[in-house]
Amino acid sequence: MATETSSERRLIIHCDDMGMCQASNLAVQRLFTETPIRTGSVMVPCPWAREIIHWLTTGAQQPSAQDPAQSTQESANPGVMLADASPRVPAWDVGVHLTLTSEWDTYRWRPISGPPYPPQTGVARSSAAEGGQERSETDDPTTRWQGLIDPEGFLWRSAADVARHAAPVAVRAELLAQVETARRWGLVPTHVDTHMGTVFATIPFLQAYLESAAAARVPAMLPLATPAVKAQYAKAGLPVDEIEAIVEKVRGPKLQGLFQVPATDSLAAKKRVVERFLEGLPAGLTQLIIHPAADTPELRAIYPGWQQRVWDMEAFLDLSVYRRLDELGIRLTTWAEESLAKDSPLRAITPLQPS
Repeated sequence: MATETSSERRLIIHCDDMGMCQASNLAVQRLFTETPIRTGSVMVPCPWAREIIHWLTTGAQQPSAQDPAQSTQESANPGVMLADASPRVPAWDVGVHLTLTSEWDTYRWRPISGPPYPPQTGVARSSAAEGGQERSETDDPTTRWQGLIDPEGFLWRSAADVARHAAPVAVRAELLAQVETARRWGLVPTHVDTHMGTVFATIPFLQAYLESAAAARVPAMLPLATPAVKAQYAKAGLPVDEIEAIVEKVRGPKLQGLFQVPATDSLAAKKRVVERFLEGLPAGLTQLIIHPAADTPELRAIYPGWQQRVWDMEAFLDLSVYRRLDELGIRLTTWAEESLAKDSPLRAITPLQPS
């Protein structure tokens, strides 16, 4: 089993779902410029992905290096510093949130690797056959898109549906297309990760995920096969031993812990949950996932639980969180920095061969 040897407590605070909607982008822009948070990932198939990449690459105010001894009252980036101020580490630590699902009720998105628009279900087409004969074909979107989309023409709502319907070759093409599109729009990704954990649903999906990381020469978000992680895999009906064997062979940073800020009944309760989490943070590298969003009519229309995302934003705009990190001796880090560690050579990542 892979193990984390460092006794140092290192934390990545990760803004998931960048580009999902404008409200997500507004929150990330505030967190990236008003707090020490630098890390997140973009959902490339979503309508607002291009806007947040544009902001990151052309319109964002880049953070400047700060003297760690500087008073926390004199700066919007208090106390806690990124662990390495090397110019090799990019200002923004943003990756691609590889997306194979579209979970909301009416606000949805499609894959970017297939036809320019989904064909209509049940529409008959005529094509010339040998000898001048005409034959009729039914244009089934789930067939044309090799199982990536549901009958409505969007990505499936759940990881289980993707696993049941999507061809691995289509998943591979979609993941690679998302990485390439992000790069074409100007993003230099520092990592890839997975929306709703879908890439762990099958072994071929996991292999496609690792190939997309290798193609971009960045790390893939992977948790170590701890007892807790293996229990989660088993509960989800995943092939625990196969996943562990594959992850064990991958070079690069891996997570000792992967956590998500849970739903609470108030902002105060959310802050208490974060405080307890920080106090119990294990040694090694941990990622804490947040889903920040600004309170807008758009967000309220998309998600009935909209307030949870607003509270995620507000909880981490509170600068006392970062002072507490300092008090606890927790080092805030990024995927970019972890990738430059001596024991995590990205050049050792070898692309998998297409199946």
